[in-house]
Amino acid sequence: YVRASCPDARFLLVGTGIAETKLLKFFSYGAQSHIKVIPRFESAMLPAILSDVAVGALPSYMEGLPFAILESLAAGVPVVAYRVPGSKDLLESRTCGSLVTAGDTRAFGAELVRILCMAPAEYARLAATARREGLRYRWSESAARTLEIYQEALRRRDPL
Repeated sequence: YVRASCPDARFLLVGTGIAETKLLKFFSYGAQSHIKVIPRFESAMLPAILSDVAVGALPSYMEGLPFAILESLAAGVPVVAYRVPGSKDLLESRTCGSLVTAGDTRAFGAELVRILCMAPAEYARLAATARREGLRYRWSESAARTLEIYQEALRRRDPL
């Protein structure tokens, strides 16, 4: 669907854990030339990997805390994901991506196309919003806030 609407669209599958030669067997020959696979990567490589990405896609049916969404947002990449716990928690009340009903591949593709076809100024605003949202989840701030919560709980705890 995406390629029918955006014939020049290219796809980057990151962190698949499966070699490109094995994974591409599942795609038609014509689609293979538009797909690149990075099965594994070092964390330090991720900013460079995401630097050319226009929209992230997470068609997962189950997520805890979807780091792929956080990493994409921090890189200024809007995300389309299924409306499932985890993904929903990060994207539902924000304007930095889209959620679609789990399994609705047509709606998923339509959202990817909508973002890919945005006017440059509109896309720039969306990417800036994504970046701001992603930066809300810095490890140092999350760790400090978690520590505060534990310390407060310990202060309220009855002494033995």
